[in-house]
Amino acid sequence: MYQKHLRDLDVVYFRYAPPQAFRNDTSSEKLPNPPFSGAAPWQCSVYYYWWLFLREHQALHGDSSEIEMLIANQDWKLNMNVRSEFGSVTEVGFLRWWILTGRHLFCEVAEHSVRALTSNEVNHGVELSDGRRVPIHDANIYLQIPVHQDLDKSIEEVRAYLRQAKQRQHVNPDYEARYPVFTKPVLTALEKTYRAWILRKSHPEMPLAEIAVEAGLAARADNTDTANKSANASAASRALNQATLLIEWVGKGIFPVTSKSQELRAADMAERQWKKLHSSDFKDARYRSSRHKRSNADLTEQAAVHGLDLDAVR
Repeated sequence: MYQKHLRDLDVVYFRYAPPQAFRNDTSSEKLPNPPFSGAAPWQCSVYYYWWLFLREHQALHGDSSEIEMLIANQDWKLNMNVRSEFGSVTEVGFLRWWILTGRHLFCEVAEHSVRALTSNEVNHGVELSDGRRVPIHDANIYLQIPVHQDLDKSIEEVRAYLRQAKQRQHVNPDYEARYPVFTKPVLTALEKTYRAWILRKSHPEMPLAEIAVEAGLAARADNTDTANKSANASAASRALNQATLLIEWVGKGIFPVTSKSQELRAADMAERQWKKLHSSDFKDARYRSSRHKRSNADLTEQAAVHGLDLDAVR
């Protein structure tokens, strides 16, 4: 989990490393390796690739009217929901979109953090924000930790209790991100898949074997050898099929879906996502109230100080 101090919010958390831009004050979790040589800090994040592939989805379907989507696409509800919340990402650079919109879709708000209970709370229960006092039998777990015990031993014991508790306790959707990451991402693989897609789109006549070399997919760059050429063409074909899946599912708010075998689970998550976002129990006031607090003028001024291009795509 990555903790981030934002200028217009208190502290929020991201399941995966957020883009690093103005304030590189992410908690001490290990940041991912750059997905390509020369990658900027703001490009070293799954949320950047989510945005890139969503751009491709909107470029493909940007001219579709709502009525056409109603008729042609049984998943129109999901697509229209994503379009409404993410906005038109083809018309804006990544950093501008991330700061004004994106980060609020992916962050998790922690209402409570680890703390020590007072003796009064242990004896009489925990006081809630509305003043009510409840006995200790809520969704938290309460442990007695000897202060003088070996630190590593204490931490391992706490981990064991937490693992057991998490197996019994369902994820509370109130504290989930609006759009959780579907599977653990591999940024280098997403980068190569994206490059292959862009090469095919920009140069439709380019042979698959050459796409593999240009996109960094080829095990061997020598396409004069028949075996190498065939292997490279297969690698490019797999990457393009994967890109098609990524683009299809990102339009439904699920990312990254990288194989056909994941589609049933992705469909189940999309259905749960729809119900969660449209449930009266989903507490999204903090996300809504914090969005767009910062003006474009404020962003532009700060970007100039840091030498950042808010409208950069790559």
